[in-house]
Amino acid sequence: MATSRTSWWTIAFLLVMAAMAVEIALLINENRNLRAQLDGLTDMFQPLAADQRLPTISGEDIYGKPLSIRYGPDSPTTVLLWFSPSCDACEGNLAFWNDLYDQYASEQLRFVGMCAGMIDEAQTFAEAHAMSFPILSVTDNRLIDAYRGHVLPQTVLLSSDGTVIRVWPGMLEEDMISEVYDAVGSLSATPTAASP
Repeated sequence: MATSRTSWWTIAFLLVMAAMAVEIALLINENRNLRAQLDGLTDMFQPLAADQRLPTISGEDIYGKPLSIRYGPDSPTTVLLWFSPSCDACEGNLAFWNDLYDQYASEQLRFVGMCAGMIDEAQTFAEAHAMSFPILSVTDNRLIDAYRGHVLPQTVLLSSDGTVIRVWPGMLEEDMISEVYDAVGSLSATPTAASP
């Protein structure tokens, strides 16, 4: 009788251990899947990176004028300015961005603002801050992901083929402003006034 009871306890113990082993294996697999998903989200919330190549964009600016950002041998270098009307740090860059545009916009150097917000929000924001460079309202999640529009603000310098040369994420401090002026200024022998 005692042997029979011991056998049942041994069998029950082994069944519990087997169930726990299966549960541990399932938890390990789920943990791997969650880590992979988290890595994907972490990557999405990184700014653009040097040598990253961006897709072309065709659409209209916030006032309904056609605006295409095409890349290729005959395309200009691009200064990309990511912002949002709800981003307090973005407002800190606006005066500098306007000044940079006024000094350096030319046929060889285009400026494009990319606003993570609806058109009416972008218009109101642009008018309130006297933003004179062309602005796209970007609400397409695929485009926001491709251009890393989850990190705001960003000041980005792109080569004519759409490859990221330099990125300055966040509100620009004095040393970063000097770097941007140097990088953009080196592309233009003499500053030119922006055309209306």
